[in-house]
Amino acid sequence: MVRYRNTKMGFPRLYTISLQKNLCITPDRETEDSMVWKHSGSMIYPTKNIGAEMLEVRAPILSKAVFNLVWQKFIPPRAQLLVWLANLERLKTGDFLLQKGIIDTQRATCPFCNRDTESNSHILLTCNFSWRSWMEILQWWGISAAFQNRCINFSIEWLGLLKGKKYQKLWGLVLGCVIWSIWYERNKIKFERRPTNLHRFQYSLKIKIGIWAKEILGLTVLPPHGVSDGAWCVRRYSTVVETASRNANLGVIPIYDVTPVFA
Repeated sequence: MVRYRNTKMGFPRLYTISLQKNLCITPDRETEDSMVWKHSGSMIYPTKNIGAEMLEVRAPILSKAVFNLVWQKFIPPRAQLLVWLANLERLKTGDFLLQKGIIDTQRATCPFCNRDTESNSHILLTCNFSWRSWMEILQWWGISAAFQNRCINFSIEWLGLLKGKKYQKLWGLVLGCVIWSIWYERNKIKFERRPTNLHRFQYSLKIKIGIWAKEILGLTVLPPHGVSDGAWCVRRYSTVVETASRNANLGVIPIYDVTPVFA
């Protein structure tokens, strides 16, 4: 909240009126007082277009592509804020807490590798655990790529890997799901002292992508029947993901050599 020292600085129009000693102001008793949004022609607060207003009024903090990625409906609300903070490099990682004097150097190390200091880019991208998870997802899709090690640049390059509106929502959902899953796994190690396993995490990550895709986009990632080479399809409205999820909870982890195709 901005605090002004005097009326002249904070409310210049009101100050100018106050200087006119002979001015008589008669209130309009037929009209009730109301709040209006002066940046809109209709004087109504445009909730739907406020994002565009923010980008026009001031230089955007993030690119418009990443802004749209984060706040569109194909990323669950629980992951939207996390992806936003990750792209702003504002996650409360070990290096941040160490700088503030909240934790010591030993507690600031990455919970996955227990070697390097935990930073925003390290925990999500450059740690061996995280990087192998990203590469597993790319291999799953049959894609090879090289990325920069900052989250904002990574997100922009990620969105450019698949062309066409048909796949952009699903590809953005995958990005949000991987970021959220890595951070969630990190918190389980940090606060619940749970051991982690890379292969189990990668498998559960694919299951989670399938569940999110079904719940949000009406799509499900599943192995098609009668296909022996392990190819995966994206089909509408199936219960295979629930079956795979139940198997995962029972400790049954099938091994697939997976390369998604779209059906």
